[in-house]
Amino acid sequence: MIKQTTKYILFLFLLSVFLSSCSFLLDFASHYDDCSYPGCERKARKGSSYCSHHDGNLTKNSIDNSLRNIGNQNKRNR
Repeated sequence: MIKQTTKYILFLFLLSVFLSSCSFLLDFASHYDDCSYPGCERKARKGSSYCSHHDGNLTKNSIDNSLRNIGNQNKRNR
């Protein structure tokens, strides 16, 4: 009984190692999550094909939020 349980655990361990290595190799070969900007090797943001550095919408939204926060602070200080 113990020998059979040990074999089963060893089988599950080897199977998980095999599947993990396959998953890693597929991820490494696909470059699916890489930034689309030429020469950039960073990972793309979720919902975008660019990294946070090259995503123009993220930069625009960040500037808009900063300007909105400055306006709100000015209203509070008056």
